[in-house]
Amino acid sequence: MAAFKKAPIRDIDRGWKDLMRRLATTNTEITVGVHSQDGDVPKKLAEGEDDEGLTLLEVAAAHEFGIGVPRRSFIADWQDENRERHKQQVAVMAKSIAAGKMTAKVAAERLGNLWVGEVQKRIAAGIKPELSEQRKKEKKSSVPLIDTGQLRSSIAYAVNGKLSPSKAYTEQVNAPAIAAAKAQKEAERERKKKVAAIKKAAKQSLRNASTLLKKDLKKASKSTAKGLKKASKKAAKTIERGARKAAAATARNAKKVAKRLSRNASRTAKKNSRVVKKKLKRTRAKKKPPQE
Repeated sequence: MAAFKKAPIRDIDRGWKDLMRRLATTNTEITVGVHSQDGDVPKKLAEGEDDEGLTLLEVAAAHEFGIGVPRRSFIADWQDENRERHKQQVAVMAKSIAAGKMTAKVAAERLGNLWVGEVQKRIAAGIKPELSEQRKKEKKSSVPLIDTGQLRSSIAYAVNGKLSPSKAYTEQVNAPAIAAAKAQKEAERERKKKVAAIKKAAKQSLRNASTLLKKDLKKASKSTAKGLKKASKKAAKTIERGARKAAAATARNAKKVAKRLSRNASRTAKKNSRVVKKKLKRTRAKKKPPQE
């Protein structure tokens, strides 16, 4: 009988241990709705509502269970209506976890965000029974559960008790900082308004001053033009009078000179006449024959 040689046995792990580790951490609990963190958040008041001192959690419970108001379930009925679809969604996530495509934490957070969105859409779409006509007029809306949007924004999810803060809770926690930021923005707006008003007043003052200056310059220009016109007329008259006086004086001087020249010419003519006469007498005396 031939002897068989024993072959060594090798244990090759092709991801089994990692799969078991991932599956061991998939015992995850996801809760969706209004959590205890919103217990101290006061209910926002819509226009015309009275302050009854209710918290957001009390308002959510009243509508969910129909305490003092018609029952409009936004959590329990939503879960009952979508139970099978939610199982399918969980199965898809479990396959992704088993395939190593994502961790259980990431899968739970994705489902939590998805379901929060579904509940918020359910509230926004309107949950029966419908509002009375009087309530519609008071709210100025026909959608139940939405006055200020606070209830819808308070919907959040928690994974194994670790809560993802809702928008309503975040607003409550950050209320002082938000109020301070709003006050700062308002102060900045007021400052900008004052600066704008000062600039506007300065521009208006400049325009007024410019208008007044133009008016004054126009008046001064008119006054100067009138003064120049009067001065030119006066100068023209003065020049005309001077010219007349000069012409008259020149005429008088010319007459005097003419008279003087006339007298001189007359005297010269008389003198020349006497000289000529004397010469003639002398000439005649020389030509006259002597008497016997």
